[in-house]
Amino acid sequence: MITRGYLVHALSPLHPGIGQGVGLIDLPIAREATTNHPLLPGSSVKGVLRAEARERADADGLESRLWRLFGPDQDNASAYPGALRVSDARILLFPVRSDRGTFAWITAPMVLHRFLRAVTSDQAGFSASDIPSPEEGQAAVVGQSALVDRDAIVLDGLPFRESRLETRLAGGLSQALFPDEPYWRDTLAIRLCVLHDDLFGWLVEQATDVRAHIRIGEGGTVEQGALWYEETLPPETVLAGIVQYAPNGEEITAEDAWEVLGDVTRAPIQLGGGATTGLGLARLRLLGGCS
Repeated sequence: MITRGYLVHALSPLHPGIGQGVGLIDLPIAREATTNHPLLPGSSVKGVLRAEARERADADGLESRLWRLFGPDQDNASAYPGALRVSDARILLFPVRSDRGTFAWITAPMVLHRFLRAVTSDQAGFSASDIPSPEEGQAAVVGQSALVDRDAIVLDGLPFRESRLETRLAGGLSQALFPDEPYWRDTLAIRLCVLHDDLFGWLVEQATDVRAHIRIGEGGTVEQGALWYEETLPPETVLAGIVQYAPNGEEITAEDAWEVLGDVTRAPIQLGGGATTGLGLARLRLLGGCS
């Protein structure tokens, strides 16, 4: 079995929905039951990858290999398992408004340790010893951070005291997400901010986008009672998961699997709901392989 990490980088608002909600938000996003952190279901990711791969299928036999890679169609679903297994993508970096530097990518010690538990240090670009443990009210940033104003950092209206962040952590995450884009590597490094686990959890609950929607009737006016609220993850959100290749006896190799996924993820893909309203445009990046 071969495991590779993957990162999902939202280029537009992202709605990994769960259907109708029971609270004030009619269409909330999916969240982990234990942490209440946002997540993107692995079944959704795999379904999109499968659909994208089928669109790119050509006459050299790729179409037949797709069934072996992703599993047979519904009419023959029990014939054999697909060779690819895709986990849920859990929150890794979350963008919040900053008084300096426009916005910050925030994360937390537990989030980073969970990421390292799923992938190797080589894939992540940092090790556990690089992860800080900020106290409540502290924000760990690199020395040349764009977020600092007179030793203070203000995120979404909340003030934090500056503490120091290892440059290897910032550099590793930047390289993993933007390996070929120097501007964005530097942008992430100077805007990365590690917060206390509790503060991070509060912000990923409270700082999502909630938008009101209406439905227009045939006469061009708003239909009676047709108002609803939809929650989305903001652009620049980054989630992380793993994809595994496991031989299934159907003559498709690991090289075949990574070739197909590499082709599929070369351009942005559509994830989650709301495609017709501009939601869900994202990039998916595969991290280096490990056994």
